[in-house]
Amino acid sequence: MANENRGTFEKMSPRKLKSTLKRMFGNAVHDAKGRFVLVHTDSPTPEVRAARLDAFDAALFFDEGCPHCQPFIDDGALMAYTENDLVGIRLLNSGQVETVMLRQPPLDLVRRGSANAALDDLRPVLVN
Repeated sequence: MANENRGTFEKMSPRKLKSTLKRMFGNAVHDAKGRFVLVHTDSPTPEVRAARLDAFDAALFFDEGCPHCQPFIDDGALMAYTENDLVGIRLLNSGQVETVMLRQPPLDLVRRGSANAALDDLRPVLVN
């Protein structure tokens, strides 16, 4: 029997992923980066979208020593950008989702490549 806490995102076919994204986020644009899919719910400019994609590094958002973060790192996740926040979403085998709320670094820091400094004091908050 499959572990219901194991994420399914990485195992989805492209067609199933597209269908899931459409159901969850409507027509929001998205980009894949490794095991993560960045979903832009805030209709960013092409410049902002490209900057997010270039700068996204899971290590900036998830602490490898945090037991709540490890499944996101191991399985990948949907990363939904809103106007002010970044929400990590894991799709579980049970049909449930697990989310973690993060704050986005200011775009000017992303452009300069210094997003680490903006994120040093942030800790993910797990929401079940």
